[in-house]
Amino acid sequence: MTFINKLHNPAKKTKGAVGRLITKSLLLGSVFAFCYVVTVFSQQGVVNTDNTFLRLEANQDAMIAAVLDSGNEVEITSSVGEFFRVSFNGRENFYVLSRLIDTQASAAIGSAPGAWGVVNTNETRIRAVADRYGEVIGHLNVGDELVVRLIDGDFYQISVNGNDGIYIYHEFVDVPDWALELLIKQTASYALVTGERLNLRNAPNTDARVILTLQRGMAVEVLEAWPNWARVEFAGFTGYLSREFISLHSGEKPEQPYSAMGVQVVAYARQFLGTPYVWGGTNLSRGVDCSGFVWAVYRHFGIHLNRVADAMAMNGVFVDRGSLLPGDLVFFDTNWGRNTGRISHVGIYIGNDQFIHSGSRGVSINRLSEPYYQRTYVTARRVL
Repeated sequence: MTFINKLHNPAKKTKGAVGRLITKSLLLGSVFAFCYVVTVFSQQGVVNTDNTFLRLEANQDAMIAAVLDSGNEVEITSSVGEFFRVSFNGRENFYVLSRLIDTQASAAIGSAPGAWGVVNTNETRIRAVADRYGEVIGHLNVGDELVVRLIDGDFYQISVNGNDGIYIYHEFVDVPDWALELLIKQTASYALVTGERLNLRNAPNTDARVILTLQRGMAVEVLEAWPNWARVEFAGFTGYLSREFISLHSGEKPEQPYSAMGVQVVAYARQFLGTPYVWGGTNLSRGVDCSGFVWAVYRHFGIHLNRVADAMAMNGVFVDRGSLLPGDLVFFDTNWGRNTGRISHVGIYIGNDQFIHSGSRGVSINRLSEPYYQRTYVTARRVL
């Protein structure tokens, strides 16, 4: 591996251990070819050495599943020769050298664990920050080993040969799925939506019911994550997002410009898509007119608005069209196709240039950028 500028440049390691790491195809629950005396018990243990390997078998040539640091806790379930069999973060059947575990240590949690990884591309750039345009401070090559400490969007924060807090693009590192899952459980705290519109579902599959739709840039709290799906919490809703359209991050979730109530209002309103238009109607199941729809949706949340569209435009505060957030009210002049500023129609903004309203086709979704609604748009109000 080649490091420049700020990075330490140690002698290159031999690849023998790497070859064994990559070529061995070991599975959890393998039948071991070694005879050990196994003593079964259950006890908490604390790692006493940085860069401690969790392995898939009780021998020092077995595949590495994850890397722990001093202070990380494990549950010891048995003794197998010179190894402890342990559980870590809810995953079982890992092995660690017993001399690297203190069984009487305090329960203080140490630094974050890491996932063992191997570089898969020559001349892979190492950067000072998690950004494609960040300063390049070194290079790694195929077969170079490293420890992934954190996931920061499309980048891994890594430790390699005494260098910490540096970054590599995630596609250039091979990390076993089970090791990555352990790392995510320990370090990922929030995710950002990267897709234009992403459905939050009630189960981890694309046929599951949609709870609500999130927009690009929205931040969600990560509860659990796997290679293909993440279970998240957003605005009081818990569900599943496809990992393909989110980026995982560590640290404190950023402040968001939208209100949780606004998102909940939109999710509730979407349940009534297809309800027919009925002049004067306020029944969300049987029929509503435009203002009756908005009035009934907000009444569900204990917010009482004026009943008709032009009077409803006096509720709340003015908001510029360029600053609309989910839950804002949008108003139109649909009288005779000319816009004189006389309000005759209202809907609820749902994000991504879209609003939900009751029109001639019943409750439906349209875009503000459609020519008709561009021409008839009058104003918007924020009532949350």
